Amino acid sequence: MTPTSFTFHISVPRDALSAPIVQGLAAHAVTYTKMDAASGRAFVERVAVASDRAMSAQSGSCAVEFVCADGELRVLIDGETVRQSLTA
Repeated sequence: MTPTSFTFHISVPRDALSAPIVQGLAAHAVTYTKMDAASGRAFVERVAVASDRAMSAQSGSCAVEFVCADGELRVLIDGETVRQSLTA
């Protein structure tokens, strides 16, 4: 695992309390990859919107995947992908 190459998966309950967990992990990933501040904030905001939507979609659990590869950070949430280049 390096700042430019990693994958990790989590499964969170689909409820309002889980969305901030996903958002916090996205913020940590932005810091770990050393993404510039403006791009990082925009990325975390888009992840927050996607995670809010996914957590209110249905009951059960939600799989979330964080991937950094090919110069890009991606978060896959309930079939939706949020992506951001590591370079501005």
